[in-house]
Amino acid sequence: MTRLGIRARFALLTAVLVLVISALVGAGGYLTLRHALLSRAQREADGQARQLVALVDVGGEGGDRQQANQVDVNDPSLTGGFTRAGLLVSVLRPDGSRFQASSGAPRLPPDLRARCVRAGRAQRTGYVALACARVGSAARPAALVLVGAPLGDARNALAQLARALVLGVAAGTILAAALSRAVAQRQRRLMADASHELRTPLAAIQAHVDLLRGWAGERPADREDALAALDQASRTAGRLGSDLLYLAQIDRVPLKPRLPAQLDQVVVEAVREAQTLRPDVGVRISRLDEARLVGDELALRRLLVNLLANALRVSPADGEVTVVLAAHARAAMVTVSDDGPGVAPDHLERIFERAYTMLPCGSGLGLAIARDVARRHGGDVRAANRPSGGATFTVELPLTEPASGSP
Repeated sequence: MTRLGIRARFALLTAVLVLVISALVGAGGYLTLRHALLSRAQREADGQARQLVALVDVGGEGGDRQQANQVDVNDPSLTGGFTRAGLLVSVLRPDGSRFQASSGAPRLPPDLRARCVRAGRAQRTGYVALACARVGSAARPAALVLVGAPLGDARNALAQLARALVLGVAAGTILAAALSRAVAQRQRRLMADASHELRTPLAAIQAHVDLLRGWAGERPADREDALAALDQASRTAGRLGSDLLYLAQIDRVPLKPRLPAQLDQVVVEAVREAQTLRPDVGVRISRLDEARLVGDELALRRLLVNLLANALRVSPADGEVTVVLAAHARAAMVTVSDDGPGVAPDHLERIFERAYTMLPCGSGLGLAIARDVARRHGGDVRAANRPSGGATFTVELPLTEPASGSP
């Protein structure tokens, strides 16, 4: 027996869950509407039967004289003028024979007639909602009034609803299966890309460890170069592992308490940390305004390190990454500019998606985390291409107090 892959199993499980839930909800809605429609028709028939019974003359039974507003059982107004449109009325003798009936009026079933004579009222719901009411006492019944409320419109509406529900449940199940399969494909690609990116520094670590065990360990200069490369590769691997852990916990770990932080100091620390990832590319801070905000310093530093790491990765050797921190009124703008190839215009927003794979030599984890951190601090991250080449990433963050010297 062929074993289903993870994507197929995930899609199947999702489809089954959607099918069960939507079927239960649809069935509940259908039964609720059915009960409401049938109950309303039954109430209309029963109310009309009681109203007509009150109009029928019972022949002075009990010493009462016929009232001016009462009519004889043969009076055609009982099945005509006094009857609401759409209802079917029969006026019957206690044995079931008719005094009169409106066109299309239903027959009175024997069991319903017996209950009506005995109890004074009886109801039944079938293709027509029937309500029977007795004229006179149980000892001396004068007549029976049978009112039927046709259920054709209600049943047509229910049939249309049932068809719509079946089609909706089927379409929803298929759509859920397709979407879940696409998501599982995307998550698989995320893991594959992250694994591929992680393999590079791990391979470098293994290669330089082998060098240190061999000839590089015997020459001081070569040993220092190997150790520096090991340090750089381990930092890269550690940063990627930290990014993966952050993404895994992002939706279920509560935010850390927000404390006052100096954004300018965070920028300096982020530059110092990121520079070790690519020593052959320079990082220059061209402006550094004092800026104070409330937030998570570690998360903000992760944001900036990820932007810097991306800029360093795409910049050519001997290139330069420029950092600017400009404080304006109650907002601070941090820009990171690189000398790389830039970003295709239609991908400037997509590069912040998780598992985006169009970045040169990267999985896009860092940019997704950068935007998430910025938005959790009430700000955002945007990307744009520089006219002279390369890309600029701009972080906007709200400040807790106006920057000194700002307008």
